[in-house]
Amino acid sequence: MTKKYDVVVVGAGPAGAMAAKTAGENGLKAALVERKKDIGNMGRSCCMMLLVMNEYYFGERMGINTRDGRLNFPVNGFNIKLHGGYKDLYAYHIYAPNGHRVTLGDADHERKQENPHRIALVHDKGALVQGLVEEAARAGVDVFDGTNVTNIKKKKNGVSVITDKDTLNATFVIAADGVNSRIADNVGFNKDRELLGLFLVYGTTFSGLKGFDPNAFSQILYGMPDPAFIGISPLAGQDGFHVVAIGLDPAINLEKTMKRVMTESTFAPWFKDARVIGHHAAVEKLYSPIYEPYKDNVLLAGDACWTQEAENTGCLMAGWRAAHSVTEALLEGNISKEGVKSYLDWWKRSYCDTYNYASYVKNFILSYIMTSDDIDYFLGHFKKPFPGKLNAYTTFDVLGAELPNVLPKMAVERPTIIPKILAFNMAPINVLFADQIKAAQAILNA
Repeated sequence: MTKKYDVVVVGAGPAGAMAAKTAGENGLKAALVERKKDIGNMGRSCCMMLLVMNEYYFGERMGINTRDGRLNFPVNGFNIKLHGGYKDLYAYHIYAPNGHRVTLGDADHERKQENPHRIALVHDKGALVQGLVEEAARAGVDVFDGTNVTNIKKKKNGVSVITDKDTLNATFVIAADGVNSRIADNVGFNKDRELLGLFLVYGTTFSGLKGFDPNAFSQILYGMPDPAFIGISPLAGQDGFHVVAIGLDPAINLEKTMKRVMTESTFAPWFKDARVIGHHAAVEKLYSPIYEPYKDNVLLAGDACWTQEAENTGCLMAGWRAAHSVTEALLEGNISKEGVKSYLDWWKRSYCDTYNYASYVKNFILSYIMTSDDIDYFLGHFKKPFPGKLNAYTTFDVLGAELPNVLPKMAVERPTIIPKILAFNMAPINVLFADQIKAAQAILNA
């Protein structure tokens, strides 16, 4: 039997689970459709961070109530229970291949403070989304787990969501089905987006890993001929780390990259007593953002319409905003783009007009511009500690502000590095990613 809803939410990640919970609490007749049977099982690689705690981020100044573990969003006006707990992050560490560390924030100092200054949190993402889905169900939302959306069709005054089990009719759909969103493709959102490549991740979870600070997000940058971005994020509920090898070249075996870091690199001694307790991976299309995430009664939320990483923080806000906007449209009887204008205006203001997506994705191309020796040399010039910062869009601006002080010396000692620095800072994004775009198109068109 075909079921009729005010809103069907597709995808039970942070954006979708939050949208479903909010819709249910608003009294809407809502459904949540998720392809996984075990919603809390996170097989996709994720560093599981909540950014940012020490500055405004996507227009929000997020905080944590440490007495009861509630995450609060005072600008937007809501808070949530942080199911699964969390761990404080006080610093961001960037390592060169030779082991030199650029430090943003002082974790040793903050651990001694009664009221430490957090720059971010790590959390148990699986527990968070599972908890939000359970709250949604208690609010009356019908949850269809283990259900795959196969198609979506516009109907008069609504949308049909066709699954492998049933058809759900709704006035609105909120599509929060992730960076590789099938609905974004199906409805035609992706036709005008620029493809920048494939974002490839091979991840391993370790216990017994030494050397990396348990209250810092760390990364190691490797350059040519074996480029990679290694991210190291502490676990929230136990001692251990998620370690991810990230690349943009499909020809590079990231599993081998991870093994080299563990056995042959400067950091190999830190892995000596480490024990593998899990694996995870991801293959993601790296698209330019969607500036108007609405078409034919379908709203996109979170990674489905941003560039690869709306962050868990941004996804929670997007889900909350989208559900409230749909509620407003239904109350007003304005079933149109104008009816959900509050969400569309917020999205454009908080995401598109505030952050340049290229500033984020460029961080991963440095490894393809410089050699590992170049990176050792370049990062070696940043010796002083910097204030704590972990904003994916602006952190490298802190280092960039130091360039005028070090470029004259670099120009004399290593003139070949100057064109690489200038290209990283000034070349158009489609030029920087030309090889990655070509490789991705070859795979997707095969």
